[in-house]
Amino acid sequence: MKILVICGPKLGDVVVRIPVIETLKKYGFEVYVLQESWCDLGKYFLVNYAILKENRIIKLNSKIKLNILKIIFENFHKFDYIFLTTPATIKTIFFSKILFPKKSFLFNKNNYKNIIEGDKIILEQLLKRKLNYKLSDFSYVIKENMLNVSDYIKNITKNKFLCVYPGQWHRSFRKDVWMKLLADFSKKYENIIIIGGNDTLWLSISDKKFKNIIDLRNKISLDETIYIIKKCKIFFTANSGLMWISILLGVKTIAFHGPSKYIWQYNDNNIVNLRFWNYKNCIGYPCEILCIYKDYRCIKFVEAYKIINSIKTHIKIVDPYTQ
Repeated sequence: MKILVICGPKLGDVVVRIPVIETLKKYGFEVYVLQESWCDLGKYFLVNYAILKENRIIKLNSKIKLNILKIIFENFHKFDYIFLTTPATIKTIFFSKILFPKKSFLFNKNNYKNIIEGDKIILEQLLKRKLNYKLSDFSYVIKENMLNVSDYIKNITKNKFLCVYPGQWHRSFRKDVWMKLLADFSKKYENIIIIGGNDTLWLSISDKKFKNIIDLRNKISLDETIYIIKKCKIFFTANSGLMWISILLGVKTIAFHGPSKYIWQYNDNNIVNLRFWNYKNCIGYPCEILCIYKDYRCIKFVEAYKIINSIKTHIKIVDPYTQ
């Protein structure tokens, strides 16, 4: 049977679909992916790590309404099932059900509570069998010998180090808070490697001030970024695609978030999710979409000492300060 799995537009949206894709392949389904994409990292991830062949991936620019209609109309009739759950965008879900009201859609509207578990419920209903897995069970899709890594990256990752991804501006702390955090981390870790793309360069870091920090933002490939995450002792990260890759690899991870109930967080023995509020009357709106304050104050008003204390208080699985 042919099944189309719909992924959201970003790298993390693709990574969280790995259990779905791999499980369906295991049970004999002919799997295709429709990626609502305005970036190429998701497609690169699927193809480069031999998860799917390129001809099994349909690209969709979900920002263009006519493009959505055209792609859905031309492709959906070819499949026996459409795996259509969040984080597919609302537009794709809406147009899919309008154009193909009788299609066999696999949909769980509540899977934002735990996206991996929500997908698992749908798979169990489809396959008529109980499934028992976690995201890190699929770490085999990224084989170390498949990663194209320079000797420089291999050398700087030989010893224990903390890896940090500061995140995009609207998902991260203030600059002054980061300076205090990095100063604290620098006292406790011999080496710190900072990773990220162009969208993380809003945070300027002085090489003179932090002698043990290696800043590789916007300087390395996805392969090398994944290699660094795989080799690090702890990964301190914003909510991001790299956070999901870290969970996939089974790396000890500390992830920080705003107050949104659509947090896409995942309960796993290798991850601690730190969530920060500023307003006592916050009712859990997605801070990037519907927040009535429109200034992301919850994440921006957090002070460094609260973050450090939160790490010390909530970490059960690993203590980055003593191990």
